[in-house]
Amino acid sequence: PGIKKTQAHTHTDIHTQGTCLLLPRQPPEAPPLWRLTLKRGRVLPAVRRMPVAAISRLGKAYVDALEKRPILTKMLTSSSIAALGNIIAQVVFERRSKGLSWSFQPANVLRMAGFGAIIAPCIHKWYQILDKVFGNTNRAMSLVKIITDQTLFAGFINCLFFSYISLVNGKPREIPQRLREDVIPTLLAS
Repeated sequence: PGIKKTQAHTHTDIHTQGTCLLLPRQPPEAPPLWRLTLKRGRVLPAVRRMPVAAISRLGKAYVDALEKRPILTKMLTSSSIAALGNIIAQVVFERRSKGLSWSFQPANVLRMAGFGAIIAPCIHKWYQILDKVFGNTNRAMSLVKIITDQTLFAGFINCLFFSYISLVNGKPREIPQRLREDVIPTLLAS
C-alpha cells in the first residue's frame, strides 16, 4: 500500500509517499549508485557508495603503515581521532549547552590533536611493556592487564593531559592546582 515499483532495463524505481529510490541494475561487482528524489522534484546528488575493495585497500595501507612506521602512524591516528572527538564535542554538546553564545573553537581542535600526537608513543610503549610482563595468554591475564592499565597508566595519562592543557593555554603555574583538583575525580569517573 502506497508503494509503486517500476522496472526499466537499467534501473528499478521504488516510489513511496513522495520519495523515489533509484536502484541501478548493475552487475554485483560494480558499486551501486543511490539517487534520492525528494518531494516536489528536488534531487540530492548521486552518491556512490565506497566499494568493499576500496575499504580493503585502505585497511591494508593502514596495516602496512603500522608495520613500517608504527609510532608515526599511531601518532597520526591518535591525533586525528582526538581532533574529530573535539569537533563532535563542540558541534553537538557545547552548541546545545551554550545556544546562541556558542562559536566553534579551531584552537581547541588543534590542542586536542597535539595531545593525541603526544600520547601515541607513550601508549605504544606502554602496551609493549604490558605484553612483555603479562603476555597475551588468557582471560585472567587480560583482566590483570586492564587493572594495571587503569590504575597505573590512566593516572599518568590524566596528569599528562591536565599539564598539557595548562601549558598550551599559557598557564603553567596552574599545573599543580589542576593536578590536585582534577586527576583523582577524573580517575574515579573513568
